[in-house]
Amino acid sequence: MSTPSDALDPSLRELVELFAGPLATVSFPGVDGRRLATLAAQVETDTAELARLDAAAAALRQRLSDARDDLLQRAQRALAYARVYADGEGPADLAAQLDALVLPRTRSQRPAPAVATAATTTEPAAPRKRGRPRKEPQPTTLFAAAPGPTAPLAAAPVVS
Repeated sequence: MSTPSDALDPSLRELVELFAGPLATVSFPGVDGRRLATLAAQVETDTAELARLDAAAAALRQRLSDARDDLLQRAQRALAYARVYADGEGPADLAAQLDALVLPRTRSQRPAPAVATAATTTEPAAPRKRGRPRKEPQPTTLFAAAPGPTAPLAAAPVVS
């Protein structure tokens, strides 16, 4: 939410201050320092009023949500009591009416919405290959090359 201090862009605030200072004696058609200051003050006042109303609306939304939750919990309890009453001593058609009632769930009973992942939203995954995975190809030589660098063997001097 905006506060009155950040209601005006800094460049607008600077322009209004210029027209209140060095350009105070200058007047253009429909534009002068006093008119700009009045409009800037109106923007700041409206921003403060909007912030106040937003806070009041948020508080009212919370109060309404709490009242709905309370009503729903009490309605579920009342329905449970009424079903017990209808099963015992109430008229037969009352039990049928009560069984037909389906109350909404409370917030804690509602299932969480499914979160879509990037893989599911772009395109479907390729079907999995069937059958057994292929074996890795074996080397064709009997002995595999030893890992690491191989240096040529130096010829040993022949002593006769």
